[in-house]
Amino acid sequence: SPQVALLKAKAADGNLAIPGLAASTGTTKPVAYAAPSTSRFTEDQFNSNADLKLSEANRMSAKFFFANNPTHQGLYSFAGIQNALQVPGFPVDLDVNQRLLAIDDTHVISSRLINYARFGFSQITAAGTPTEPIKGSDIGIQSPLSSQFAGMPTISLYNMMDVGTAPLSDQSSTNRTYTFGDMLTWTKGKHTLKVGGEYKHHQSAFVFNAYTRGQMFFTGVLGDPFADFLAGM
Repeated sequence: SPQVALLKAKAADGNLAIPGLAASTGTTKPVAYAAPSTSRFTEDQFNSNADLKLSEANRMSAKFFFANNPTHQGLYSFAGIQNALQVPGFPVDLDVNQRLLAIDDTHVISSRLINYARFGFSQITAAGTPTEPIKGSDIGIQSPLSSQFAGMPTISLYNMMDVGTAPLSDQSSTNRTYTFGDMLTWTKGKHTLKVGGEYKHHQSAFVFNAYTRGQMFFTGVLGDPFADFLAGM
C-alpha cells in the first residue's frame, strides 16, 4: 500500500521520509522530535563604477552591480509559501539574483542652462527547484501529471508534519524596473528655474507550478492524523 511504501521510503538525506524515534516513548501521543537539516548559502557580488569626461561641457557616470545568491534550503522557506511543519529530506535549491544599472549625464548647455539626465534598470529574479527523492510511482500513487511532475504529493498530517516538497516551491519570478528622468536647470541673476520629469515602468512575472504533485490532508477523523494516514482516510 502507499502507506507502507512511504513508511519505508528514504528522503534525500538518507533518513526515513517519515521521521521517528529510535525507541518507544510508551505513549501513542505525538512527541516533539528534533530532526536536523543542512542548508547552504552563497553570495557572489560584483560592483563597478565609471566616471567619464566626454568634453568640457559634458560628464557621464555609470554604476553596475550584480549579486548571485544560490541557496540550498534544507527546510524550504521563501515569501511565506513554505510548509508549516516540513520534515527534513526534501530540500529546495533557491537562486535569487540581482542586477542594477544606473547611468547619468550632466551637460552644460550654456552658462545659464544645464541638463541632467539619468537612466536606471534593476532586476531581481528568483527560481526554486525542489529535490524530489521520492516519486509518486515509488509509493504506488498515480497522477495524470506524473509525466511532467513525477514527485510524490505533499502529505500533511494536521499539527504533526508535512511530508514531501512544499506545493509552491517549484516556482520562478522576475521583477524589473526601468527609470528615466530628465531635469533642465535655467539660471538668470538671482532666479533659478528647474523643469523636469521622471518615468518608471515596473514588470512582474510569477510562475508557480502549484500543487502539480497533489496534496493530501489527514486531519484526525479517527482522533489522530497519523491513524487516519495509516487507514487511508
